[in-house]
Amino acid sequence: TFQPEMARAVTNRDRAAFIHHSSLGTRLIAVLTLPAAAGLFVLREPIIGLMERGQFDAEDLHNTSRALAGLSIGLVGFSIYLFTLRGFYAHQDTRTPFVLSVGQNLLNIVFAVALVGRWGVLGLGLAYSFAYLLASAWALSTLAYKVRGLDVRTVVGGMWKMLLAAVLMAEAMWFVTHRVDSDVGWDSLVQVAVGGVVGLLVYVAALLALRADEIHWLRRRLGF
Repeated sequence: TFQPEMARAVTNRDRAAFIHHSSLGTRLIAVLTLPAAAGLFVLREPIIGLMERGQFDAEDLHNTSRALAGLSIGLVGFSIYLFTLRGFYAHQDTRTPFVLSVGQNLLNIVFAVALVGRWGVLGLGLAYSFAYLLASAWALSTLAYKVRGLDVRTVVGGMWKMLLAAVLMAEAMWFVTHRVDSDVGWDSLVQVAVGGVVGLLVYVAALLALRADEIHWLRRRLGF
């Protein structure tokens, strides 16, 4: 939803508006994807168990949950990376996203070679995650170089509050679910439902306690 606003700002030669929309969009993506990543990581086994209908045995469930754990770590980087590319598209620049994507894929290959042999599917997920985390930082820095006045430190500086809230959320979800013996069937549903609700409540409460601006921006953006 931010891309038309960013493109309009570029068309109107309104650099301040472009910086505002790109910065706000990046931080709102972080405030939404961090709790999603925490939930996927902590509840990885019951999430896979919830979808299991006899196709997986216990080893398959474990391996798939390991892959999900690795991928969840890079969810924020993946999302910010794709959003940042839209900042270049708003400037009708397709060459830079191509170069960035080539670099991201090369990083992915390097990390996969280094990690898959040691950790298997977990290493494969981590390879994607590390590549996208680095590529998102590279893309943001490149966009800041292209658009004078866009300060990466300002954009990511307040994310420590979201990260701390996500860590507290993960701890709360683990605390209420780790004693459940089974990760399939009704047990998995209970873990996902109870852990998810408790985690989100802790996340929102932590953001409010830390006075994170993003939660108020998100409310205004969604019309709450």
